[in-house]
Amino acid sequence: MAEQLFTFSTSHSIIFGNHALDQINAIVKTVKAKKVLIITDKGIVSCGLVEPLKAQLKRIKHAVFDEVEETPGLETIRKCTKFARKEKFDLFIGLGGGSAMDATKAVSALMTNPGDIEKYLGSDTIRVPGLKKILIPTTSGTGSEVTIFSVLARREKDVQEPTGIYDRHMLPEWAIVDPSLTLSMPPKLTANTGMDAFSHAAECYVNKKSNFLMEPLALEAIKLIAHNIERAVAHGADQDARTGMSAGSLLAGMAFSQTGTGLCHALAETAQIPYKIPHGAAIAVILPHVMAFNLPERIAKFAQMARAMGVDSKDISDAQLAEKAVEKVKEINVKIGIPKNLSALGIPEKDLEKIAHETMVTGEGYLKKSPRMANEQDLLQILRNAFKG
Repeated sequence: MAEQLFTFSTSHSIIFGNHALDQINAIVKTVKAKKVLIITDKGIVSCGLVEPLKAQLKRIKHAVFDEVEETPGLETIRKCTKFARKEKFDLFIGLGGGSAMDATKAVSALMTNPGDIEKYLGSDTIRVPGLKKILIPTTSGTGSEVTIFSVLARREKDVQEPTGIYDRHMLPEWAIVDPSLTLSMPPKLTANTGMDAFSHAAECYVNKKSNFLMEPLALEAIKLIAHNIERAVAHGADQDARTGMSAGSLLAGMAFSQTGTGLCHALAETAQIPYKIPHGAAIAVILPHVMAFNLPERIAKFAQMARAMGVDSKDISDAQLAEKAVEKVKEINVKIGIPKNLSALGIPEKDLEKIAHETMVTGEGYLKKSPRMANEQDLLQILRNAFKG
């Protein structure tokens, strides 16, 4: 431990709890904002979640940009930034899942850093802090409200690939986590986003950058999500389950923002964009197979994960318990209705080699953090296992 240097960064202010949205007016007054842009998607607008926010902002000029798609494309960021510059907004509110929040981060940065979004893709590229932003998740999944990541997509004629900005300036000034905003999430979205949050905690807990600052956060997130996700999916109005999921997602976000994730995210992000698969679904299907691959290098930690998930550890070895962690994740997937395998997600078996190869090219950062080194054949075998289920 003495030889390692750790940095812990998260959102400047986190407001957590039911009806936390009511704090918006106080924040707006604090920053003396004159014109606010709400960045979201059409699904959030159609289900009515923008209205309570607009009601809070009724005494201040505001507008809504609702064209964010899943994993926002660079063209979407350009369009929103052009609109924001023209209308001279001075405060941004990202309302929705990870895509809306990630778009908000990118647009905020482009308001104070000149040039096109392409100039800032990659790590530590932002030189000037962006305009102030408030991020409000309506799902319990990405943890984007407390991460340094803005996950984007390059969508061109012959290119469909993940990209993004990874920079401390992506952290918002305020994160408002209000579990009551997640009550209307349908079961499928609850399952997908919940397993995404679980994977953040699980992957960062075992990866090479894992450290004593974030391990307790990751392990508590694993516990909260494993103990609440089935109830949240089956009984969406269960306030306690929703609060547990929101807390788990928040803690997982705080943890993996320090360490990154691993092989599961590398593979899932390569696969999801060209095949238009929900991020959380791809993650959930691939995760247990990545866990099984990594297990020999982190037996003690996988055993701890099993205990956190409520697996009975009496009279069995850590090695046996670690294997039960993998089986427990598979069991949760079945109970919450996650598709059985990659085939069920619509990925052709003939494309697995292509996905493995592209992951080696675009996922280098993820692969370096994996507790077990993986080559292209290893990735292909993981995909084949996930294809069978």
